[in-house]
Amino acid sequence: MLFYFDFATWRRMLRLAWQEKNPRNRRALLRTLLLTVPLVSSFHALCFFLDGILFPSLWRTKVEKPVFIIGHARSGTTLLHRLMSRDSERFSAFLLYELFFPSLLQKKLIRAGAAFDARFLGGALERRVRAWEERRFGPTQHIHPQSLTEPEEDDGVLTFSCASRSWIVRLPYMGPLDFYYVDRWPERKRRRMLRFYKECVRRQIHLNGPGKQHLSKNPTFA
Repeated sequence: MLFYFDFATWRRMLRLAWQEKNPRNRRALLRTLLLTVPLVSSFHALCFFLDGILFPSLWRTKVEKPVFIIGHARSGTTLLHRLMSRDSERFSAFLLYELFFPSLLQKKLIRAGAAFDARFLGGALERRVRAWEERRFGPTQHIHPQSLTEPEEDDGVLTFSCASRSWIVRLPYMGPLDFYYVDRWPERKRRRMLRFYKECVRRQIHLNGPGKQHLSKNPTFA
């Protein structure tokens, strides 16, 4: 399975970014779209490809009976998602940091690094990460509590594919940018994106333990 990247949407975002009137915003968006996204996506694509070679048992992992929590924003979906995800013997869910590292290889390396930090560095790296979390998420914790190690919305796994609805925050053009009406997309594009999403879920289940049900929460999927 190859990494999915929406080139058409990426080019459209580039055109919209170039038309931004605020020079500072324009430079930041172009830097993100021309440098960060291609570099990170290429790295993800390589790791995603290597998954099938390094972990052949991945292809025997099945995605069966996933559970989708949907509802309007601010309706309690986060609370329900996190409560249900505590049943780790039954459910598998994406943690926030895992959404931005969709490859199984990446996830395993990060977990190995965390174990090394806990055993040999006394949690020094973890303390730095927690400090960063406080700076990054502190001002909005009363609205939507966040942590890199808490379950989060599945949509994040599509960020570096340029298919995540979160891009609308930085490029608020809901007319030219269609992240929402997936059922109206051409069938080939829709199937490619949904196959990629399923492969991301397969990797997460393989990581957390085959036989578990994927637990998804995402208001924008509705």
